[in-house]
Amino acid sequence: MVTSTFKEAFSEEWVKEHIKDSLNELVIYRKVIPWQSIVERLVPFYSAGKGRFAKPLRIMVALTVIGRLRTLSDEQVVS
Repeated sequence: MVTSTFKEAFSEEWVKEHIKDSLNELVIYRKVIPWQSIVERLVPFYSAGKGRFAKPLRIMVALTVIGRLRTLSDEQVVS
């Protein structure tokens, strides 16, 4: 499930519809970070049959990257 939702959650159409600013960090990171290889490396740590339905790994990684680069708290990253 984690890998199957990777592309549909962040297709070109999704980005155009949800993120209007082309200079948004998430839009820039979409082009420069090797997302597929990151997701493939993280998938073994998740179980499709256990726990709560997860957010896409790409969202979690992107927000973590932004938070670390800008030294922001979790609350600041979300806002």
